[in-house]
Amino acid sequence: MKRNDGLKRLLQGKTDYKKMFKSILFSFFMLLIIITVMALWDAQKSGNNSGNKKIDPPDFIPGKYSGVVPVSENRKLEVCIEFKSDATFNLKEQLIDPAAKRKPDLIVDTGTWTLDLISKEVQLKYTSKTARQTTFSILNKSTIQMHRSSQGRQKTDGSTYNLYKINK
Repeated sequence: MKRNDGLKRLLQGKTDYKKMFKSILFSFFMLLIIITVMALWDAQKSGNNSGNKKIDPPDFIPGKYSGVVPVSENRKLEVCIEFKSDATFNLKEQLIDPAAKRKPDLIVDTGTWTLDLISKEVQLKYTSKTARQTTFSILNKSTIQMHRSSQGRQKTDGSTYNLYKINK
């Protein structure tokens, strides 16, 4: 069979449609197999396989952290939080107001905490307060940054909200 025989047969209307359909179908399946193999190889190479995804744990160690964070221009809040290894917490807050005639009451809250490995944040779930949201970004082994928000208030941020680990 010469090279131009297929073209001549096509022009003369003597084409074998079954062979043509089989070759197109074969080419389609080969292309599909190649695309699948390449996608699997790329996923394995880049490590995006969700079953084998490795997440480095953040530098968070349960314990006591404390610091003073701003509340307003003239007032600050002394914060001491203890993260217990059973995923519970004790949070103590006391307002520091130089204009106050008496020392403000100590506010104590409890609840549970969870560690989000993706965002590297510790999230609090209060036993009594539902509208308040508090998270802590993990900066390093001895420093966390407090982020507070509630309905209608913007989330706090910045180094003035850092709390430092208390070593016993």
